[in-house]
Amino acid sequence: MTQVKFKEHTSAQASINYYTDGTVALQSYQTIVVEVRENWIKVNGLYSATTRKHIGWFAKMFNLTYRDLKQLYEDSKIYNMSTGEYKDAQ
Repeated sequence: MTQVKFKEHTSAQASINYYTDGTVALQSYQTIVVEVRENWIKVNGLYSATTRKHIGWFAKMFNLTYRDLKQLYEDSKIYNMSTGEYKDAQ
């Protein structure tokens, strides 16, 4: 795994984790908050106000918004960024 800080927010307690299997994850503090695996994006939780900022920064990387990811979490869905398909989160 390679862990990278947000370029514009290097002092934030957040990182982008790149795994050898192609998964990309947002880690806020010690928690994996959002995961992207095989083009499917899943939000594990919204947590604190600071973590919600981190989610917004991560969403921008995929041309999404915080609100998009918040809605996925609230609806218990995952979203395929290639096909536009939604499925129930597992």
